[in-house]
Amino acid sequence: MQPDVIVIHYSEIGTKGENREFFERALIKNLKGILGTKRVVKRYGKILVELGAERGEKSALEKFKEKLALCPGVEYFAFARACKLDVESMKKLVESYFEELTKTQKFDEKSFKIETQRSNKSFAIGSQECNKILGEAVASKFAWKVSLKNPEVRIFVEIGEQEIVVYHEKLRGVGGLPVGVSGKIACSFSGGIDSPVAAFMMMKRGCVVELVHFFNYHAGGQNYSLESMRWRFEKIEKLAKRLAEIQGQVSLVAVPFEEFQSRVVELVPGKYRMLIYRRAMMQAIARLAEQNAWGGIVTGDSLGQVASQTLDNLKVIFAAGDGIPKLAPLVGLNKNEIIEIAKKIGTYELSVLPYPDCCSFMIARHPETRARLSEIERLEGKLEIDKWVERAVNERKEFNFKASSSI
Repeated sequence: MQPDVIVIHYSEIGTKGENREFFERALIKNLKGILGTKRVVKRYGKILVELGAERGEKSALEKFKEKLALCPGVEYFAFARACKLDVESMKKLVESYFEELTKTQKFDEKSFKIETQRSNKSFAIGSQECNKILGEAVASKFAWKVSLKNPEVRIFVEIGEQEIVVYHEKLRGVGGLPVGVSGKIACSFSGGIDSPVAAFMMMKRGCVVELVHFFNYHAGGQNYSLESMRWRFEKIEKLAKRLAEIQGQVSLVAVPFEEFQSRVVELVPGKYRMLIYRRAMMQAIARLAEQNAWGGIVTGDSLGQVASQTLDNLKVIFAAGDGIPKLAPLVGLNKNEIIEIAKKIGTYELSVLPYPDCCSFMIARHPETRARLSEIERLEGKLEIDKWVERAVNERKEFNFKASSSI
């Protein structure tokens, strides 16, 4: 069945009152970016994507489906047929739609229900009358029975201001807010399972997420040559590209960390190193935030998951960084819940590829779990962190990735 349009519905945006139009415009802009089409139009209470030549291309429609399923702000969407605003055209469309549907899919009970939503109050007849007329037409022509409580097939009819759309399957989106309505934020991006999921969770809350990755070519030990580490950095780039498919585009900032970590290993006991690494990262990101208008730092921390993520340690880590807000959207999730989201958004298979983690470089087997800020600050006094931050920020490398076009 070749659709004419994609019907997109939102939920949370509809609660925004006088600001609703601002959120709708943001969602339309994002849809144009991730889908690669300008044929995205606003209707009352919904958005339509008008399909052209791609309506008959299965691969293009599948790509639309994949992207819309993860687009922040989309509650549900449907591939639909459309017709002009009159009762006879509506009746013919529902009959032809039902005929195509029953030819391409097998049904056992042969029961159905028509559900009409009429936002256009000037249309000739009301929703209940539409249900009656259309239901009688389908039952008569196809010998199916009407079932209001538990139908095998539901046919949805939406009567709008400019057209009528008909579909039978609602595809779930991720809901939330459109990217861009809540400002920009930086994500401390390790390339593991957690940080890409944290970035996605903040996209769902309307943030433009920019990624900051700290790298140490020798973090994996002596077996890692400079060339092999550069090759492994492709994993970080692939993860960034995957997130760009959701956000529309993503910036990645890569900050050198080897020099600082070498000094920490020289001067700081092993059980404190991970905490000092992470506090230095917070300070470097805070410095970058001043230059990039980032409103906060998001991390992939989940309370109690690893030694650095105890409440005492998170308090110490988040105290660094000049007071910039620290957000941890995964803090109450367990590992299985995080993995489930990672699989859903397509980052899991990339995240589990081998790549040495800077935070684990030369740390003790049993790191400190109840750190005191005064002790950490005493150790940091030996490290001249401000000088390293300035140098590392100046030596950063920046990359930009855009979503691939669906058509």
